[in-house]
Amino acid sequence: MAHATDAPPRLVVLTSFSELVSQELADAYRREAPGVSLSFIHKKTSAALNHLERGLGPTPDLVMASALDAFGWMAERDLLVPAGALAAQASPYIEPSLEPYCVPFAQAGYGVMWHRGYLDRHGLSPPRGWEALLAPGFTGHVAMSSPARSGTTHVIVESLLQARGWEPGWADLMALGGRLATVTARSFGVPIGIERERFGVGLVVDALAAPVLASDADVGFAYPSPVTVLPVCAALVRGGAELDEARRFLHFLTSSSGQRALASPSLGRYPIDPSAAAGVPGHPLARLAPGQERLAYDAELSRRRYGLVNALFDHLVTYRLERLREFWARYDELAERVASRAQSGVDIDALTGDRADLASARALATRVPFAAERLTDADLVAQFSRHQPGLMAGAVQREEEAAWGARLDADLTAARALLEALAKRLDGPSAAGSP
Repeated sequence: MAHATDAPPRLVVLTSFSELVSQELADAYRREAPGVSLSFIHKKTSAALNHLERGLGPTPDLVMASALDAFGWMAERDLLVPAGALAAQASPYIEPSLEPYCVPFAQAGYGVMWHRGYLDRHGLSPPRGWEALLAPGFTGHVAMSSPARSGTTHVIVESLLQARGWEPGWADLMALGGRLATVTARSFGVPIGIERERFGVGLVVDALAAPVLASDADVGFAYPSPVTVLPVCAALVRGGAELDEARRFLHFLTSSSGQRALASPSLGRYPIDPSAAAGVPGHPLARLAPGQERLAYDAELSRRRYGLVNALFDHLVTYRLERLREFWARYDELAERVASRAQSGVDIDALTGDRADLASARALATRVPFAAERLTDADLVAQFSRHQPGLMAGAVQREEEAAWGARLDADLTAARALLEALAKRLDGPSAAGSP
């Protein structure tokens, strides 16, 4: 659009990136476009989507985020404008309907971050994958955010569900809930907590871990197998007042100067241009083994069930942390006693019954209340919306969530009853001779 000579373009960017990343990119862009007024709206992904959906001011011209799923959600609601020649080419991770809008300019991987000193003090080894975190020793030492609050955490949860399958994946997440020290309000809270040694391990996107790795030798990071590596994108926002300037900013992000700016180790970003990426040899993606298995992440599947997955996680994990901790503490105690009995030469029939009770209790405590076959009901899955502060979910979602609560309570009560019956048997006369 045309501007008066005394009114330079005022570009507004909505982003989930940190202020440090935004400032570095803004400084680099102003060196190329000194007349542009550039401002950022910093919001976590869920709040950024609310901002766009509800038409809150100021209206941004551009949106930048690490979570690819969020762009699919925006495109589906006609909140984006095609980016023309800058848009994504055919990609296995960017669904065809999204390609006209997304402009990839970096890559992000998802994994596990830890503090070596903290782990040493608690007698723990650095975890190399999700499964390691389910061990009893990690109880109270792990942190993550909620996928409803963090777009990158949504990718982490989806990655586990897609790699393991719907029901086994949720079983792992419910077991992990018993190990969590906290569910942070924002994904940024996880690396900050690890740096400050409030907890020892966290699930994070590598962009949050990389700056800490560059400055603190006591911090480590690893990708699970299969690893999820996805493009980081920007897109034009429908209704923006400075779309021409926004297109120039998109071009800058993918240009050699923009890619060099991204390669600053303090930003934690991994540019898509290999020559620029060579400037951050300490980034976790630079050290990723060429042969490490990668997850064929299905972004379209993630977009379709975005609201469902977020709602389930909060009901299965976030809202039940205390009950999960109590259950798994009791489970771990009894599992250890049963293992000790096995070593003492106890009657094999009694041991088989003990193990069966433990398995039954675990199965009940990790049963997801939304069966996998129901995922084929597209109309039902579409009823689950993103959580928006101050707005009530739809009637179908509220009914489903009430049913989940009743089912989860009944399952956990039954699982706990099995454990207490097992404990009574272990403590009784028939357990004579056991430790």
